[in-house]
Order: sequence, then structure tokens, then C-alpha cells
Amino acid sequence: MTPTSRPRTSPSGDLPAIRRWIGESTALWAGGGRHEVEAGRWLTLSGARSTDYNVAACHDAGPSGPGDLFERSLADVKEAGAPAVVMAAGVALGAVQVLADAGWVCIGQTPVMHLAAAAVGPDPEDGAVRRIGAAELDAVRAVVAVTFELPPELAALAIPDEAAGGAGPMALWGLEVDGRLVSVAASYRAGPAAVFWSVATPPSEHRRGHGRRLFDSVHARLAADGVEAFVLYASPPGEALYRRLGYEVVEHWQQWSRPRWVLGGV
Repeated sequence: MTPTSRPRTSPSGDLPAIRRWIGESTALWAGGGRHEVEAGRWLTLSGARSTDYNVAACHDAGPSGPGDLFERSLADVKEAGAPAVVMAAGVALGAVQVLADAGWVCIGQTPVMHLAAAAVGPDPEDGAVRRIGAAELDAVRAVVAVTFELPPELAALAIPDEAAGGAGPMALWGLEVDGRLVSVAASYRAGPAAVFWSVATPPSEHRRGHGRRLFDSVHARLAADGVEAFVLYASPPGEALYRRLGYEVVEHWQQWSRPRWVLGGV
């Protein structure tokens, strides 16, 4: 069965769960900062000087209406003192004027994608794909740093030591070709789901099928371990790959930030 002909399960009724799973999974890159998941919102403020690692996501209404969660998130970001992104989805989209009134601007939107484990093909038993241990942390971070143009301290935040510990919800995966890692990903087990972060293939290795090869194997292994659903955010280049793998966009999250932060004045 080809990826484009795999059966698909609509996750439309599972949006609250998908949002919660993503929020839980951001513990992966929270560092020593603040990480909270609550009804209608999740918040992960690592404290790093990067909008990528300080995020509040609001998708429902607070006690005083949809704007309540945005107002709280703005206060939390101010207290943290770090550049951040506030994301909006669901009911909360009706209250983004709170962000505009505070001087924030919409900088785009990100697709949230879902794949049911029931749609995953058989394990290709690819020996070049393996779980990554602590001895190769630096190699994984190097792939992530090159792919996303990150400084070493942010690559270390994206790929924490605990991800290679062999226990707990975090795991690292890599594809090795000719003795070098050419594609990597971090997964976080949130309830019945696995959420992927830092899916990275260096530009010099693009268009060689590495990402698909990695995911075909990791999907099958995690499904065999009881995972029922796969979730991720997709970058514009990555979305086409994920669609070929059978993922579907379930919603888009608006991204809001301060102009000076997104223009480099952090």
C-alpha cells in the first residue's frame, strides 16, 4: 500500500486532545523554565532569547471570555522577560484584537498535522534507522543546528540530555548513511500520541528520501509500542513530506509576536 493510498482517520473530533498533546510535548524544550497545560491554553517559557522557545498557545475562552487567556499570556510573557510568540486557534481566534491592541502583529500561521497509527504501513525493518543514545547527542544537535541555523545553546535546548536517556516520554531517532547522521527527529509520548519536534535534515541532504525513510521506520516502531496517533507542526517545506506520509492538516495556528522581536531586536 502506497503512502497516498493509506486509509485515513479524521481527527476532527479530537482537536481538544491534539491541542493538549502538543502542549504536554513542549516539555521537551522547556529547559528549566515554565511549562503549564490547562483547559484552553498551554504555556512554555524557556527563558531563552528566542521566540521559538517561548510560546503561549490559546485555543478556548477563559472565565471572562476569549480575551482572558490572551491577557494572561501577555502578562506571563512580560514577567518572563523573553521574546515570545503567542498562538491562537479555535474560539480564541475571535479575540486576537487583544494582541493587536497590545502592539503585537500576526506573523503567519502554522499547520497542525495528524496521522492515525492505524494508517501506518508495516515496519520496513530499516537497520539504518535507530534510537539515539547519549553518546550521539552532540551529533544530533549538530544536525539540528545546521538545519535550522541555530546557535549551540538553542540546539542544546531543542535536544535536551533527557531525550537520549532511554526512559521517560522523550526519544531521539536518527538515520545514518555512510557513517553519518543525515536525518533526525525527537518524539515525545503524550498519552496515546507521539508528538514530533526538531525534525531535521541538513540542506545538503535534501531530496534524497531521508525524511520519509526515517519516518516510515519510526512510525512503525512507535505504533508497535502502542502509540495511536502522531502529531506535529509543519514548516512550509516539511508539509509536503508529511502529506505524502499520510498526515492531514487539522487546523492552523495563528502566530503573533512583537515586531522588534521578529525583526531581530531581541
